[in-house]
Amino acid sequence: MYKVLEYFEGLPFWLGAMTVKGSQRLRENDVEGLHLSDRLKKFIYYSHKTSPGWAELKYFNNFSGDLSQRDHLLGWVFATLEKQFGYALTIAHHGRERFATPIFNEMVKYSEKNLKISLLKLKFAPAIIEKFSKLFNQ
Repeated sequence: MYKVLEYFEGLPFWLGAMTVKGSQRLRENDVEGLHLSDRLKKFIYYSHKTSPGWAELKYFNNFSGDLSQRDHLLGWVFATLEKQFGYALTIAHHGRERFATPIFNEMVKYSEKNLKISLLKLKFAPAIIEKFSKLFNQ
């Protein structure tokens, strides 16, 4: 994976998502030794910790080059599908400045709306709780 990260370092892309995947460090004959039913044997693999072995990486174009209107539209769609609403907004603003197409105004509105909606999901709450916890547990 290091080689992939290193390769993309020199290209006009940024890492937008990384999902670590892997398998269980559990031998089949050790599972057999547990004397479980076949159904429980299958479940043990889902309940046992997964060790990291590889990762799925998603890269986004950084739009630093001379890209077409189509590139901007597709980039915005991909960013939006990945819930990267901040980056989708950046692409929409860039497209609106570069191309005189009304669709980019709609894209800006949609991205702004989704950024505001994401505030309501309170994803920032764990970070605030952690900060207060550190503050009061000193």
